Amino acid sequence: MQQAYMPHLYDIVLDTELSGEADGNRVEYMFHQLATSRKKLNLPTIIGEWGAFYSGGKELMGAAKLMTDGIDSLLFGDFYWSYYKEMGNQILFQKVLLRPYMQVATGQILKQTIQGNTFKIDWQEAKKSKSKNLIFLPYTKNLNIQGKAKYNKIDLENPGSSIIEIAPIKKSKKRHLTITWED
Repeated sequence: MQQAYMPHLYDIVLDTELSGEADGNRVEYMFHQLATSRKKLNLPTIIGEWGAFYSGGKELMGAAKLMTDGIDSLLFGDFYWSYYKEMGNQILFQKVLLRPYMQVATGQILKQTIQGNTFKIDWQEAKKSKSKNLIFLPYTKNLNIQGKAKYNKIDLENPGSSIIEIAPIKKSKKRHLTITWED
């Protein structure tokens, strides 16, 4: 049986008229505390609840980006609070929440970053794996994949999004891909 550490994570200005004014130093401190707890507990970490940026407007994008950057850089899993049907039409969802990520790695994910329309991923591939690495990409217009990879693009129902299926290599090796696209 596997356990996980699943804290909630909200900045103190949430649910106020200042929701979009999250303080970068305060949010960074909160993530540092979570990373310290993860190390101490020696458990995978999933942010059990975060978000609640109900209006989904541009004024919230900076605060939401602070959160997604922290989640992604620390390789936490996450559950965004307050998904609803119309959310997919909001700019916050389209530009911040809907982002690339590695769904399956044939080894250990070491680092991932998202800056604008660039996704960078590093992983240590397991020796002699027969499974494929899978990366979800929400946007694939003018897709460019840099790095050594034999891949297959699988289009999804949501127009423009796909899964990139990357063939494993035969030895344990650190791998890196840089993926860019246009909106």
